[in-house]
Amino acid sequence: MSLGDIHGTEVAAAALRHAGLEARAVTPIAGGWAFWTFDVDGEWIARFARNEEIARAARRELALLPHLAEHMSVAVPTPAFDGMHDRLPFFVYPRISGRGMEPADATPELLDAIARVLDEL
Repeated sequence: MSLGDIHGTEVAAAALRHAGLEARAVTPIAGGWAFWTFDVDGEWIARFARNEEIARAARRELALLPHLAEHMSVAVPTPAFDGMHDRLPFFVYPRISGRGMEPADATPELLDAIARVLDEL
């Protein structure tokens, strides 16, 4: 069963249980084209690769994120759980607090802070 169908949250919850995370509430997060993404209990983010091309990128991301987190001054998603669903990887990391940037947020100070983070990368 695909995560993209109407039963996707149930499938995601079952996959998460299999990986060792007992989820009480699994809510889809809309907008991504590469991953099916879910908020888990308001504490975790779960990302499921949609196809094999994205799975290859996800495997690289899984290997890179812990190393990147050691060297960045900002929070970096660090996977705490991972597994497979339909022969494609998924991973779960603690939710990082924050919100999306709005046009009104684009102050010179914030843009300078973003530039510093990009320099770190």
